[in-house]
Amino acid sequence: AFRILPDDGRLIHINSVSAGINPAYVATDRTGRHLLTAYYTEGKITSHAIGKGGHISTKATQELPTADKAHAIMTDRENRFAYVPHTGPNTIFQFAFNEKRGRFKALEPLRLSTGTNTGPRQFALHPKLDMVYFDYEQGSAIAAFNLDRKTGRLAFRERLSTLPKSYQNNNSNARIEITPDGRFLYVANRGHNSLAGFATDPKNGMLKAIGRTPTEAVPRGFNIDPTGKYLYAAGQASGKLAAYRIDRENGSLNRFATYEVGERPWWVLVTETN
Repeated sequence: AFRILPDDGRLIHINSVSAGINPAYVATDRTGRHLLTAYYTEGKITSHAIGKGGHISTKATQELPTADKAHAIMTDRENRFAYVPHTGPNTIFQFAFNEKRGRFKALEPLRLSTGTNTGPRQFALHPKLDMVYFDYEQGSAIAAFNLDRKTGRLAFRERLSTLPKSYQNNNSNARIEITPDGRFLYVANRGHNSLAGFATDPKNGMLKAIGRTPTEAVPRGFNIDPTGKYLYAAGQASGKLAAYRIDRENGSLNRFATYEVGERPWWVLVTETN
């Protein structure tokens, strides 16, 4: 755990705790009182309490086995449900989440199959509509699911490719992000080396492809800033960070700067310090 200094953004170490093998993704719940982790190699999830000073509890509140290659975990916007995509078994695990206790409970069904050779990797939640969007690492696609507010169950709605039809070479999806207003989604193509853009229907959340923007080689991580005006994408193979302005009208990305950031950047996070 780290504290972010508001004046200059420097990180101050608070504490560290032992974790499982290869934790692929960490996120806090919506209250900020629980740290949720998905473990890629061990195939499990954990919940740790977060103290008032930002300390992570030494012992996990809960540890649950899931399946091979658990790749992400987040709660929905009401903090009542949690989802864990797994690239190995092509499966999304569905849980109820108790924010007071920081504990998970399996929904029925627990496992939601996404089909052969899809590889659900990460996901984004619409800020206003009951829609959840997953990127398929092996399937090079984005899939839209409806979230049932009563049961927490996800229901498949549609799938769109992140690649042009003419592209025949290797590709795998990495990160998926949605703008704060929910109007636009982006998915990173590793291989095609582009950011695929999609517009969401304001009434039902269904998707429309709006094009692909070239970016740095092997864009493993990218992030949209809290204002929704900018997107920053890191090239794992180039060691560079590409900065884009997001067009508020059509979602197009306009590159305005490139930064050297060192070898093999894997993740990007833009945060407010005040």
